[in-house]
Amino acid sequence: MLSHFTEKAEAVINSSKKCAEATGSAYIGTEHLLLGILDTDCAGCKLLEEKRIYYKELFDKLVDVPQLVAEKIIVPEELSPKYKKIIESSGNVARRFNSNLIGTEHLLYAICEETDCCGARMLISLGVSLSVLKNDISTYLNTHHLLYYS
Repeated sequence: MLSHFTEKAEAVINSSKKCAEATGSAYIGTEHLLLGILDTDCAGCKLLEEKRIYYKELFDKLVDVPQLVAEKIIVPEELSPKYKKIIESSGNVARRFNSNLIGTEHLLYAICEETDCCGARMLISLGVSLSVLKNDISTYLNTHHLLYYS
């Protein structure tokens, strides 16, 4: 597996931990990774915003889902199994697109491929077609060999 993330992807991963804390979650899940993407000025964020998906809207939707919001935890430490799988899968996505680094768009693509994760289900609930988003990401990756925004 690739172990190197772009600076923006590292920022997203760090932000996902803060987002989990902000929502009062006892774990860090794919929904927090999605929030981390939206909280970072990056290619993944730009791709989501093209679909009219914004941080505040997703954050509010996440906080409105009672089973996802546990009693306030100071620092969530546990990564959900799906979160770990997305991180691993993003390396495969990066390789598929001939990238030596894992960028935010690879993380987002991996979320779209894992349809049975909270992040993907939240996108669907907001009206996003995962197959269309994956196609948009593929187009972006195929036209941006040098990842300026990742």
